[in-house]
Amino acid sequence: MHIGKFYLPKKILFWLVLLSIFATSATVVAASPAQERVASIRSNGVELALHVPNEPIFLSELLPVDVSLTNENSQPVTFMGDINSTLFCKAALKLSIKGGGEPHFQLPHEQNGVTHGCGAFGEVTVQPHQTVTAHYFLPMTASGAVTLQASASLASRSGDIVSTNDAFIHHTPTLALNVSPQIPAERRLSLRLSGSHIFVSAPSPARAHLYYQAFGECQYGDGSSIHRILEWITLPDPALNVPDCARDTSRTVTGLDWGVSVGSPGYAIATLNK
Repeated sequence: MHIGKFYLPKKILFWLVLLSIFATSATVVAASPAQERVASIRSNGVELALHVPNEPIFLSELLPVDVSLTNENSQPVTFMGDINSTLFCKAALKLSIKGGGEPHFQLPHEQNGVTHGCGAFGEVTVQPHQTVTAHYFLPMTASGAVTLQASASLASRSGDIVSTNDAFIHHTPTLALNVSPQIPAERRLSLRLSGSHIFVSAPSPARAHLYYQAFGECQYGDGSSIHRILEWITLPDPALNVPDCARDTSRTVTGLDWGVSVGSPGYAIATLNK
């Protein structure tokens, strides 16, 4: 019996080719045993991936999410934004969340209508076969089905003019999560106000990994105010000062509203505000 070339019917061959095209651009979701869930996309010789812990997620949790980008090209690739920022308007590797419903969880700055400010930001160049990662701490503010999505924008320069285009305009890495409205008792933090200090109580595994976010809204005699909001930053000691208006000594302070949020990856966020 002679075994040589064989030919598939044209209809079958068409569907196999079509399937191979979509497989190269679709989101790939995988779960490492007891470690993390990963969704990734390859486009323009670049891989963009989402990494989320593979464990139950609950309302008010400070969820650690990594967004990584790997340049698989033989040439450098430049993206718009700041690799060290997690503010959506200036981050090079962006993360967004959609969906969810009641019950909700609100951070103090959301209740007060204070928003992040975004100044000038630049570009990040990723060398061939280099991977860069943005580490996010994402508050779970809604219950039920939510979807995480990552994105990044290529930068191209012509003289002094920089233009951008979405490197993953047709497909983006996404992960569907279910957020439980029930907070496990062993995953709670608490805050206590004493004078001008706020003290944090946390389970021992969380104490070495505390982060906080704070804002202060200062009212002055001339009617003006200042809003300040911080990204999640390390809290090396389980105590912090109440936000104040001491930096501006040239005007008379007539009032101060403030809010503080403290969290640890995998634990519920504790809040305190005035």
